[in-house]
Amino acid sequence: MKAWNEKYIPFSIVRDGSVAANVSINRVSMLARAHQYHPIQIGTVMTDPAFQKRGYARTLLEHVLETTCADASFIFLFANEHVLSFYPKFGFTEREEHEVVFRAEDLLSSHYSCRPLNPDCAGDLSRLRRAMIAAQPVSPVVSVQDNVSLIRFYTEYTMRGNCVWLEPLNAVALVEREGDTVFLLDILSRSSINPEEAAACVCKDAAEVVLGFMPDLNALSIPYTLRKHDDHLFVRGNFPLDEPFLIPFLARA
Repeated sequence: MKAWNEKYIPFSIVRDGSVAANVSINRVSMLARAHQYHPIQIGTVMTDPAFQKRGYARTLLEHVLETTCADASFIFLFANEHVLSFYPKFGFTEREEHEVVFRAEDLLSSHYSCRPLNPDCAGDLSRLRRAMIAAQPVSPVVSVQDNVSLIRFYTEYTMRGNCVWLEPLNAVALVEREGDTVFLLDILSRSSINPEEAAACVCKDAAEVVLGFMPDLNALSIPYTLRKHDDHLFVRGNFPLDEPFLIPFLARA
């Protein structure tokens, strides 16, 4: 099982045998309200400090936009707060994302549980890989398909200690905790999962559970808060959604 595939393409400038700057693209299959789109996500935009202020990132980004993005439904990227004025120069517009927050006291958790998955255990690793291959879109608002490479990057490398098995739901969840806040970042399951039940599995000793994907708000049966997401999403082209949305965590390269 490869960590990356032909959909992920890095573009680099090399000086003296080292990468001086890089811009990568990831070709994405996206569902937005049951309509299929094929956007390109730009990521890993970086310049070695020793080569900054030479226009390398600009040169690479211009090259990528001119040569590889013509057939994309739209282009999107996530920027840090230090470069928010950079991307509008290339036709990108910032779009506001929102996240759903449940109060733990509103979640019926008495019959739900979870346990950590250990990727170093052959049985747990097999369960994790079966889940990521068979996973269905977790959000009806916006989701990404054929995303096994990026899911594997998160679940087996950068966040390998954050995977839990939701026993009652026969699903894997990616979970992070900060103080008394639990972030239910994504769910991997071959069948549709009720986000309230998944949140109930992971809410022990928490004050709130924050979803890393946008559920169908009309289908929720408990109170929730809709909160502005911290990330800075920039889009170039015709983004298909006007309603509250959140690009799923496991789709962020």
